[in-house]
Amino acid sequence: MGSAVPRMTSLPPILTSRRNVNPYKLFNGLVCIKALDYALFSNRRYKRLRLIVEVTSRCPDKDFIRKQVNPLHLIIRQKSQGSEIDLESDKVHLALGEIFSKYFITGWRIVNLQNPENKCSDAPNQLACLLRAIRPYLERERYWEAHEVLEAQWKVAVGKRKKEIQVLVLLCVSMIKEQMGQHEVGIEVYNRAIKIIEELKSTELRALNLPFEFSYPLRLHIS
Repeated sequence: MGSAVPRMTSLPPILTSRRNVNPYKLFNGLVCIKALDYALFSNRRYKRLRLIVEVTSRCPDKDFIRKQVNPLHLIIRQKSQGSEIDLESDKVHLALGEIFSKYFITGWRIVNLQNPENKCSDAPNQLACLLRAIRPYLERERYWEAHEVLEAQWKVAVGKRKKEIQVLVLLCVSMIKEQMGQHEVGIEVYNRAIKIIEELKSTELRALNLPFEFSYPLRLHIS
């Protein structure tokens, strides 16, 4: 016989007591929570999890989320369309339920708190491999996750390659700062990245065709 399918835990009160809910929105919330059950089942060794929830609103109420969920960690990053709510909690069902009660969820993911997997360390062209690895994140403005992948490689890199990866890290950080409303800091970090490119005279980095002045979102020419 196959392994037992994990049963969905009881729904948060918001999903069982709320009236006059848009059926499509309700289905969206139920699907998210059902999927979360399977994710929790596979990650059951963790007492708490870090969750990133994508919502359509560009201005989620941070105080509302903090009051309802009391997360151990909470950051909101605004994107071109919508926002991502980054939180760590030992009550992720409650967190997802409360966010669903106020916002339309377009997606969510559990963040791996271990070192991100990367297969570029031994690649013939490590920088090109890294750029291909982070491209899906950049296209979706998921700069924090791209930053995590890059930073893991930056820590073990040496010489000129370390400086080149540092440039990519700084570019992601500049976008993260912009998402968090720290525009001036974002510009400052971006300018640091441009300065390093000029100092390195790296043909690979110059081929990215970065604009000299800061702009959001980040657009890189990745072949």
